[in-house]
Amino acid sequence: MDFVLHCAVCALEFPAKQILKHMDRCFVRIEKQSCYGTPNKSTVNPYDLFCEQFNKANNTYCKRLRVLCSEHYKPSEDVTKVCGYPFSWSKSEHRPVIKAFENLDGLLREGFCYQRRKDCLQHHNWIQNALGLISVEMLNLLIKLDEWFERKRALNVMETMRGDVLSLLCNKTVRCDVSEDENSEDMTVDVVSDG
Repeated sequence: MDFVLHCAVCALEFPAKQILKHMDRCFVRIEKQSCYGTPNKSTVNPYDLFCEQFNKANNTYCKRLRVLCSEHYKPSEDVTKVCGYPFSWSKSEHRPVIKAFENLDGLLREGFCYQRRKDCLQHHNWIQNALGLISVEMLNLLIKLDEWFERKRALNVMETMRGDVLSLLCNKTVRCDVSEDENSEDMTVDVVSDG
């Protein structure tokens, strides 16, 4: 007896063994209907993160992450390759992407999946998902780096706008004449600018 599950995308019933491949194909079909693009190609595409394929239907350049682009990315399918999914990732602990690849010896210590890649139903598309997680992490780090550069630029602008003591003394002189009666509100201020 084979368990039947509902697809999270289209809500149709499929056997449990085929549900992962179906959901992947179903998601790709739905994802192709939406467009993430701009009319101009990016001048900066660090580490080749973005797809940048030209879409003739919309006259736009695709801005999805390259390895996660369901429309243009085609992973190499070699029938002789094994799945290679590391069993150490099957543990239910939370691992950030950086820690997942931290110890490469420990990564394969518990072994890996020896089934052919096209026959493995349990770890379908895991390589593309891992590359996607790495790309998302790189994009987050680049966004953080960009924020820090913007903050540094703002601090540099503030520093150049703020005058030092010598330039303040050379350019402006403020004379305050306070009357002898401290309680009186008559105080005159003359500003002389040496231009």
